[in-house]
Amino acid sequence: MVESDFISLLAQNKESVVNTWAGALKDMKGSSFESRPNEELIELCNQLLNGFLEALETNSYAAIRRIVTDGVNRAKLVLGFTPGKGGPTQRPYSLTNALDRLIETFNLSEVLKAFQALRPIVLKVIKEEYRQDRPQLTEAWGTMDECMGMVALQLSDIYQGEVSQLISGHLKHIESLNSRLSRLSITDGLTGLYNHKYFQYTLDKEARRSHRYSGSLSLILFDVDNFSRVNESWGYETGDIVLQAVAGTLSRSLRDVDTLARYGSEEFIAILPETSKEDAALTAERIRRELEKQTITSVTGGEVKVTVSAGVAGDQGPALDKQKVVLEVEAALTRAKEEGRNRVCAV
Repeated sequence: MVESDFISLLAQNKESVVNTWAGALKDMKGSSFESRPNEELIELCNQLLNGFLEALETNSYAAIRRIVTDGVNRAKLVLGFTPGKGGPTQRPYSLTNALDRLIETFNLSEVLKAFQALRPIVLKVIKEEYRQDRPQLTEAWGTMDECMGMVALQLSDIYQGEVSQLISGHLKHIESLNSRLSRLSITDGLTGLYNHKYFQYTLDKEARRSHRYSGSLSLILFDVDNFSRVNESWGYETGDIVLQAVAGTLSRSLRDVDTLARYGSEEFIAILPETSKEDAALTAERIRRELEKQTITSVTGGEVKVTVSAGVAGDQGPALDKQKVVLEVEAALTRAKEEGRNRVCAV
């Protein structure tokens, strides 16, 4: 599937998506959307969806930035900011009150929640369209998630700039916001693990450390066996639950110094510093056995059993080539699947 097909699909279903999206925002308890008129929510969703479609089509997120920035500027007018020759001026009331009113008028974190609410709506559309074509469904899903991740980056960028500009004295509050927003840009939304971008960053850092101190470095690449059958038999919602459960087990089974990331749709990769390939293989086997024993509860209350295959690769010191290790761990995983799955293979 080419990306334009996905864009056309969303454009064709635009009215239905916008109305469903506006209804989901209206039902968002405790948010400012709850008190907004339906017409206003439909207009907001229509603008944001236009920006989302433009982002998909042009691979540029300027439209989303523009929509959100315009909203912030309108909020500033409500707060009493007026342009002057020397720059913006502010009417006399406390900065704390100004910040509270800005957040109430145009809550950027709620805009991020709004895009999170869009995900299941778009997912339903592409599931209905590509139910009989698994590769196209997977590609459309990946395209959507990649765009959602970039939206989160754009919103975090705007949020950081606006809050810092408004109230520099609230350093602790700003640092907390920045920390949470920065984490959004490096984590996978479904599992809470690090994403592929952060994996590449950490691998580069750990490889340099290994070269400097002649230390060992190993990778383990896990793949949920026959995951497409889980989706087909139990549904995509249960598939998400399975991925979250596997991610949780992997997180609990690794050390604090290890880095775990979502590598692909049903693939997870772990970086193990100061760990030989042999020890990494033992770790992978221990985790494989633990997952094999687990039972995961589906959306309907049924019991789902899954297994994982794992590939292991590693090297030490100056001999370590990070690109080579990645290729080797992928090859090891492929061999584990070819040899029957539910096993660990090392290169």
